[in-house]
Amino acid sequence: MAATNYDHSGDNIGQAPSSVDALSKCNADSICNGFNSDGYYKSSLSNPHYESGVCLYKKVATTCPQFTGYTVAADTDHSWDDLGQVPFAMDAMSKCNADSMCNGFNSGGYYKSSISNPHYERG
Repeated sequence: MAATNYDHSGDNIGQAPSSVDALSKCNADSICNGFNSDGYYKSSLSNPHYESGVCLYKKVATTCPQFTGYTVAADTDHSWDDLGQVPFAMDAMSKCNADSMCNGFNSGGYYKSSISNPHYERG
């Protein structure tokens, strides 16, 4: 979501050289809630104010479909321990259900023997 001619003062996590780089930094940081066209990525966007020529971008929350028998955790993943990969999450669920070694899967179609120690992974 973008707001033209608005900004939020303070709550800067850092500054990137461009808004494209700020988008990348913000997507990689679970604390980031958005960024502005000046490259500042921010932990809060509350109480935005008019600022001519500046665009304020709010991070849109990731939504994940529910799968019966599984608990969903948005923006998280577990590296490694892949048993295999299929093109779709629904297929990964089927593979996981059929494999006693499987303990979970991700939206990328990877089904896994372990899902312990998850880390932040946008999307």
